[in-house]
Parts: sequence; structure tokens; C-alpha cells
Amino acid sequence: MVRRGPRWQKQGMRAAFFLASAALLAAERVEEHRPVFRYSIVPGGVYSRVELESARAADPLVEAHYRPVEAEFLQPVTLRRDRLGYISYRYDGRIFWTRHPVRIRAGETLLCDGRRRIRARSGSLVSDRPMSPIRLADPPAAAFSQTVTSDSPQLSARESR
Repeated sequence: MVRRGPRWQKQGMRAAFFLASAALLAAERVEEHRPVFRYSIVPGGVYSRVELESARAADPLVEAHYRPVEAEFLQPVTLRRDRLGYISYRYDGRIFWTRHPVRIRAGETLLCDGRRRIRARSGSLVSDRPMSPIRLADPPAAAFSQTVTSDSPQLSARESR
């Protein structure tokens, strides 16, 4: 019989905290070198379960948007060919869906939980069917591939949180 008292619990909590902290630090280092795409749900994107959970914790809008995503089942998938999909995007402090499908290029990474897909580079959810809410006019499709750099003006207030 194994006894698991307060000492074991403290050690387990310390180990879990250490592993979570190390994973977050590693993710932050990687994120520093990532491009930030206009209209991203999460600037710099989400490429893992840890990054998804971090984004959820940091932003209530992201938490609400990702609520149906089952993070424990997320697996990265690299697209073998172009595909079309409706994508979510951030505009004026809200999240909208495109009115028309957007081309997602071969080679891009999606995170899939078996039902839902996240475009890793921007954190946008991807759907095969139209979703809501939508705006009267989508940004041009090319705008979703434009990056914001430290040299260029930051996202306008309308596009940011």
C-alpha cells in the first residue's frame, strides 16, 4: 500500500508547476520569432496544447471562442494540399467568421481535436460550413496573409483586442 500524504502532494504540485513553467518559457521563446498575421485570434498563433491553454488563460475573448475545443485531443496536422475553409478572425475587439471560404495553403499546420480545427499561424478556427457572427464585408482574402512586424505600424485599434 502506497501512502500519499501532504508531502507527496507538495512534491507532485512542484513537479507539475516546474513542467508547466518550463513548457511556457519554451513556448514564449519560440513565439518571439513568429510572424504575427493581421486579424489573428492569437498574435503569433497557437502550435500546441500548452500554447492554446496559455492563450485561453490570458484572454477571455479567446477562452470563449475556444470553449468547444477539446485541448487534450489536439494533434498537429500539416496540409498536403490547398483547401478552402471559413475562418474566424478578430476585428474591433470581437471575433467574426468570413462570409466566403478562404484558401489555406498546403504546408500550413492545423491543430485538430477530431472535430474542430485551428489554423496554427493565427489561432483562427476553421470550418467547412458558414458560421456566425459575420460582418457585412470581409477583409480582402490577401489581408489574412499580411504580417505585422516590429518595423511596421501595429494592428489598428479596430483589429486588436
